Amino acid sequence: MGAQSFFGILPHRLPYQISELPIEELPLPQTATLVWKHGTPDDLLVRAGHTVETGQNLAAARRRPFVSTVTGDIREIGVAPGPDGGQWTHVQIGDVRADQYAPLRAVSDFSVLSPGRILTQLIEAGIAGLCPLAPSAEHPQLPGVQVDAVVVSACDADLETTVNPQVLRDDADLIEDGLRVLAQATGVRGAVLAVPEPLVEQAKGTPGAAAWVRAVPPNHPQGSPEMLARK
Repeated sequence: MGAQSFFGILPHRLPYQISELPIEELPLPQTATLVWKHGTPDDLLVRAGHTVETGQNLAAARRRPFVSTVTGDIREIGVAPGPDGGQWTHVQIGDVRADQYAPLRAVSDFSVLSPGRILTQLIEAGIAGLCPLAPSAEHPQLPGVQVDAVVVSACDADLETTVNPQVLRDDADLIEDGLRVLAQATGVRGAVLAVPEPLVEQAKGTPGAAAWVRAVPPNHPQGSPEMLARK
């Protein structure tokens, strides 16, 4: 933690971890518990005793995906208090084993799809952050919301994780592909790539230049989605 002003004017400085860390392969757990904020057990397609696959959407409604991150057998479904004090749905999966991936509908060319169709595909794949823009019966293409900019964060919101910067280092080409698809789905001409200050030069080397790179101070809470949206 950084120093504080003698007069108490300056806030504490809590720096994010920016250091590059090796990726470790962890052994599979015997059981896994998935938690879901956006629905109840009645909103699920599965029940206790069902087998689920990695990447399978367990939610009945496509607008709020709930994707399994493991392959195994469902032992129990219930509700329990979540981090916000509300009741969250819990799905306990046992006999966790090597991944068997739920099939996704492949798209060879996104340019031939309408923005609404692209959003539907992305949401069904588990990208829940796009749900507010999902097509509906009233708005088959896009709801009545004008998207001015798409902000893609290479920053971490949590002080104890270093995930997004690692993706920027290792998979910059995938970020570029994702930016193009998001731009087409939302109708914006480009996007803002928010990057921790120490990684700005590396981000500018991202191929294609489909985004404006903007530096973010590497101190909490500058990487939170709310702060990035405000800036």
